[in-house]
Amino acid sequence: MRSVLPFVLMPALCAAAGLTAQQSASQDDARAQMDKAIADYRSGDLNHARRELSDFLASHPQDVRAAVLLGYADIKLQRDAEAYEAVAPLEKGNENNLDLEYVLGYAMIRTGKTDEGVQRMEMVARARGAADAWMVAGTMRFERSQFHEAQADAEEAIKINPNYPGAQTLKGKCLYASGNRYAAVEAFEAALRREPNDFDANLYLGILYSEKGDHVSARPLLELALTLRPGWPLARLELAKVYKSEGNNAGAIQLLESLAKSDPEWVEPHIILSTIYSIMNRPEDGKRERAIVQQLEDKQPGP
Repeated sequence: MRSVLPFVLMPALCAAAGLTAQQSASQDDARAQMDKAIADYRSGDLNHARRELSDFLASHPQDVRAAVLLGYADIKLQRDAEAYEAVAPLEKGNENNLDLEYVLGYAMIRTGKTDEGVQRMEMVARARGAADAWMVAGTMRFERSQFHEAQADAEEAIKINPNYPGAQTLKGKCLYASGNRYAAVEAFEAALRREPNDFDANLYLGILYSEKGDHVSARPLLELALTLRPGWPLARLELAKVYKSEGNNAGAIQLLESLAKSDPEWVEPHIILSTIYSIMNRPEDGKRERAIVQQLEDKQPGP
């Protein structure tokens, strides 16, 4: 999430008329404390900023501006529960404060209050025209297998900024999950035109090319995906399938044996290994793999 402070924090001017010297000094101290917190936040010194903001809120518990800034600092520090605690008590009466709703929505998503959080995030995205808010909501909807809704959120982000990082990839993953392979290819290709090292776009586009039998196009994409995230299980499996189809049995075996070692309960690598061993005239290895496959299938629960 781009945790950019979306509003200008200007210290309120203190009117001298009607204030005692003590009151004026107290307000000066409060302004100085907030100015220091804002400066630390903007410089990236988040730990100092959150300490100053926490101290400020202890004496000014209804200050929405300070609470929101504290929430942003906590989000950046991955202290999501504290971010929620900072802003949730102030939502009533401040429902139109989009900065508060953004922090609250994000914190809700990260602390398990997902449905409420996504609804708030989409409200902020719609009201502000914010691609980042659409992407936060869409990514969470995708994780919850709400593919149609996630795709709609990704498309809203693309309308606002066609080059927003990850938006085409999220759209492609939704289309892939929904079975619209042709449109998914177009989305992943668009993603890679913007960012050639996008891991998910390389992986999924490689899988799609492989499914079509275009192993020449699939191989470099899957190899790059595996370079970007060495050891990623699905990338290893899909690249092994391509190697097998191209006759590179040694390369396929190396990947599949490493998978079988790291995840011995995953049946698919053993199935492919048994086939390759048979092709390579290694009957004992093939027999061993078929026995493992049988054992794993016997463990599967019945219908």
